[in-house]
Order: sequence, then structure tokens, then C-alpha cells
Amino acid sequence: MLARTAPAAAAALLLLAAASWLPARAAERAAPAASDLARPALPAPELLSRRPARPSAAVASFLWAVAAAVAGNPASSAGGAPADAVAAPFALAYDFLAPGWRAQLTFAAFGERWAAVRRLEPLAVLAAGPVPGAPRSARVFAEARLLVAPPETPGRVFLQFVQGFYLVSATAEGWRLEAGSLQPESFAAGGGEAGAQAAAEAAARAEARRLGRAGAEGAAAVIVTARPDHQALATVRLGGEAYTVGLYECVDGAWIALSAQR
Repeated sequence: MLARTAPAAAAALLLLAAASWLPARAAERAAPAASDLARPALPAPELLSRRPARPSAAVASFLWAVAAAVAGNPASSAGGAPADAVAAPFALAYDFLAPGWRAQLTFAAFGERWAAVRRLEPLAVLAAGPVPGAPRSARVFAEARLLVAPPETPGRVFLQFVQGFYLVSATAEGWRLEAGSLQPESFAAGGGEAGAQAAAEAAARAEARRLGRAGAEGAAAVIVTARPDHQALATVRLGGEAYTVGLYECVDGAWIALSAQR
């Protein structure tokens, strides 16, 4: 069973935020307030389903399985953890990868990707829309907070925030991850209302081009409406047509376009 460690972890992360440094590019602009660095993690589930019924559930289950693995605690699952999960904590997380991804990424290489991570806390897992032309696939956005101990700096642990998209597809075993990765947040310029408007406009223009609509390169009018949980909904008018764009604000202040539709 996964332990509910979010309150204690948040306190520890606040101390680390004060005593350590953010990713290398943080100096390009002021670091966010400590309250942002300690943004509440998603609640840990009591059980992980081995057959996720939704794309976002597959990514959330994958991240919580990785979180348990890096902490040295094999995750439990509704169907019972695999026999080798005790000896190899990453086995459950690896099982959430689709067969095609597992064929390209060995189990040993998968574990090595997470070797420097000492703690992982999912901050957001959000549906990011279907994949055009692939009705049984979907995109999912995720953001997480990490404690990382790089081998090149023995004895030092750093706080890092990462975000990215995963491609998830329906299989006979439930939804599985086909591809994707989490990249370090840069803490560079590009936040605030202007950042939200720019992200929404870029996503709307890309969707207009994909649809072959007139006005994709013309002037744009953008209205952004704030929503709970660091999200926003933007309406972008291009060439007399309106596009709706879902947005999410990362810890570093950057706005990510989750989906765009006409």
C-alpha cells in the first residue's frame, strides 16, 4: 500500500528549497515563492489498478509506481503486485509501458533512467485531448516534483520540477504508455498573463493550420479565464473563428497548452 507522505514531504521540500538551488537556468529570473515550490502533490491512491480505465489514470498510476520504486517501497495493485516487485520495485512501473515501448527500452535501462531520483511527487496529471487520426490514443500532461541526487555531486540532493506529455493507447490490458518523457522546468521568462495569452495563441494557430482554416496567420484576439488548480481556459479568435484552448501553469510560471479545439 502506498504511504500518504505528502504533508511530511512538503515540509522537507520547503527546507530544501531554502537550502539548495533550483535548476541551472533559475538565475534567468527570480525563483517562485516557497508556496509555489511546495505546491500540494496529488493524493496518493490506496491501490494502483493494473488495468487503468482512462488515459490520465494510466499516467497517474505509472508515476505513483515510480514514486514507490524510487522510495524503495514496492507499490501494491488491485490485482496484486507481481512476484518480482519486491526484488525489483520498478517492475510495476515498467508494466504500465505499452509492449512497443518495452520492446525498445529494456527493464535495466528503464530503471537506470530513474537511478538519481530519491523522491517523486506527482503535482498534476491532466487529459490533453485525443490524437488526430488515432481514436484509441490520447495525450496526457504531467508535472512532478523530484529530489535528485546526481552521481557527479556525491552527498548533495537537489530540488527539481519536471513536466511533459505522454502518449497513451488503449490495449487489452487497459491504457498503456506508448511514449513520452518529463523534462526539467527552466524557470526562464514567459509566465504571467502574457505567457498564458502567447501559449493559447500559438496552440490555436497550430490547430487552425492543421485544419486548413483561413485566418491562421492573421491577427488574433485572446481572452483568458482563470480556473482552479493552476488551470485556465482561453478563447482565441482567428479569422472570425473561435478556438478554445485549455492551459496549465507550471511551478516555474510557464503556461502549457493542453489542448486546442475549434
